[in-house]
Amino acid sequence: MGWWPSPPRPFELPAELFVGGRLPAVFSHDAGTVFAVEVDGASAGTIHVHRPVTAAGSDAVRAFAAAVGAALGLIGLRSRRSRQQNLYEAMPVQASAIRERSALHSAEPVGQVAVPEHLTRREREVFVRLLAGESNAVIAAELVISVETVKSHVRQILRKCGAANRAELIGKYGPSV
Repeated sequence: MGWWPSPPRPFELPAELFVGGRLPAVFSHDAGTVFAVEVDGASAGTIHVHRPVTAAGSDAVRAFAAAVGAALGLIGLRSRRSRQQNLYEAMPVQASAIRERSALHSAEPVGQVAVPEHLTRREREVFVRLLAGESNAVIAAELVISVETVKSHVRQILRKCGAANRAELIGKYGPSV
């Protein structure tokens, strides 16, 4: 099996190669050619070819590097989806109950609600659901985020709105029927 070259030794890349946290798509190193692999616009790895590469070869390896980056990104997305599905299934509220509640009860509370403009888009989504009386678990399932993230948003909303708790928030901003 002596026909494969030995694996490259680890190499340090000069800091000046990185521009905005990214490597150039192709560069020379140790009499070879290095191709950057990116995932979501960030450098995630390299492909090192032990010799200089022709223009046609360069195009082929760039396409391969792009495919590897896309595959790594897909693996990351699938892993995230799996973690979210596990969180969703582990929630104390059954998924069917959440779906029923969502079908019967929209996120909009009855009557007029003045949503504070100083909240972020996601905080506004949580805010409306808080006023509708939804639990953290239900909000998390509907927005496809973790319960811990919902708790963080609730803390920020209470702080920004000057309310000590949910009851005070509902009293202050609740729907006027």
